[in-house]
Amino acid sequence: MRYNPAGSTGTVLNTYKNSISIDGATGGLSLWTQGSATDRWFFSNTVNKTLQYTTSSSGVSIQIVPDNTGSAGPADIRFGVGGMLKWNSVANLTNGSLQTFLRQGNAAANICLGSTDAATAVGQTLSVQSIIAGTTNVAGSTFTIQGSASTGSAAGGSIVFQTTPAGSSGSSQNAFVTALTIAGSGAATFASTVTVSAGGLVVSGGTNISGNNTLGGFVNSTYAGTASNAALKFSGAILTGGTGTTNFPHLLFQTASPSAVTAWSTSGTFIGVNADSAFAGNFLDFHVNGGASLFAVNSSGTCTANGINCTSTLTMNAGQNINWSGRGIITSQAAGNLQLGLADAASVVAQTLSVQSIVTGTSNTAGQNFTIKASAGSGNAAGGSLIIQVAPAGSSGTSQNSFADALTIDSTKLATFAGNVIVSGNISSTRINSRVVAASNATTWTIAGDTSDLNSQTNTQTAGTLTVSAPTGTPVDGQRLILRIKSTNVQTFSFNAIYRGSTDTALPTASTGGGAWDYLVFIYNSADSKWDFVGKNFGH
Repeated sequence: MRYNPAGSTGTVLNTYKNSISIDGATGGLSLWTQGSATDRWFFSNTVNKTLQYTTSSSGVSIQIVPDNTGSAGPADIRFGVGGMLKWNSVANLTNGSLQTFLRQGNAAANICLGSTDAATAVGQTLSVQSIIAGTTNVAGSTFTIQGSASTGSAAGGSIVFQTTPAGSSGSSQNAFVTALTIAGSGAATFASTVTVSAGGLVVSGGTNISGNNTLGGFVNSTYAGTASNAALKFSGAILTGGTGTTNFPHLLFQTASPSAVTAWSTSGTFIGVNADSAFAGNFLDFHVNGGASLFAVNSSGTCTANGINCTSTLTMNAGQNINWSGRGIITSQAAGNLQLGLADAASVVAQTLSVQSIVTGTSNTAGQNFTIKASAGSGNAAGGSLIIQVAPAGSSGTSQNSFADALTIDSTKLATFAGNVIVSGNISSTRINSRVVAASNATTWTIAGDTSDLNSQTNTQTAGTLTVSAPTGTPVDGQRLILRIKSTNVQTFSFNAIYRGSTDTALPTASTGGGAWDYLVFIYNSADSKWDFVGKNFGH
């Protein structure tokens, strides 16, 4: 032990290695280390009652100071640059392992990086040990921050991140507010906007975002899509089996105070919207590159679309309409069938295809035309026909009857009715063209009964017998049939038994021949199933 008298300089002290010295002037106590004339532990009795470790290379590297004034008070432990504070897992420092616990007394603690608050602050970083450069492909270790653990059914403590938003102009320090709270349940609550600038946001528990708007702010993702990754993905199981009140959609958009829905699907719903009664906007509205709306669903359920391509059934509620703002087209990629009413059933409801009419109370206003168009052709090719079909009754049974053409209007405007035509009014201002069928030049004259009004034959056979066959088809009572023949040589008629003459007008026996035209007129008598001969005019 050495005593340094008052007035001696530090040079004298430096000569005392591996010793304890007392400075007579200051009452300072020094502990000198072996092998160094400058490294020492030093207790100053005059400078704030500090205990410090001083080295020749870095000066004072650690101090224990009662306070900054020298009076009794809490002590500060001050480290020089690069200094560390370490704990061991056991009391014997030669055993055990390092621990990472930092504790204070019973009061709430605040670990502050950096110096005391000042006019200019220096940014701080809280980090953990990393892998040094030059070590190939070695993973870093996990950095875990733990909230306070609870016991039993009590919730654990939350982890809270706070910031200080800008306040009004002035010199008062702004107040800290909570930006993110991770509750003991694992639910994360962001108090404002969440911005994901890269990668993905994966939520395995619940995330509550509160702030402005229904969702309490907005989620803005600048994520550029990559293969097998969605910017926002909900992959959990859809809730089913609840009630119409509890079976909420997987993704629900709901305003602040609407009435509760009692008719959610118990089979599950992917996306749902529940707006209050004052909402008058759109549930959906799709645009491309800032253009006009391509598809929208408004608050009344009306759909507005540029086009609808259906691969299945499009169902409308009773009294609802499909409206076009311009020219409307219903298209089908293959041969289409536009059916009114529901699918075929045991009991069907009559349907009507109509167009807009003038409402009652509008005086003397004409209605508009209803035009039905067949397919147009090009060049010298014929256009398509308009065909109206019905299903005639079949034999007794449960099989659905087949459809048959009832009316065909071809591209020449020729209308062909497949059955009888009954006209209750007058047919005027037009001509009814007879159906003329030319028979082949043969010794047997085949008469078309259902498809002709006048059967004509130009006969150049040698003189002989011409057999007149029974008309084909199913005649109707009163049906008229005209036979017209031009024969080069006289032909002797041999009529089928269905033809019948009268006592007044007998069936003719032969044609005129010599290239003259002969006419024979018959009317069908359904009571006797006979074609009655009613007149002739030969030799034209």
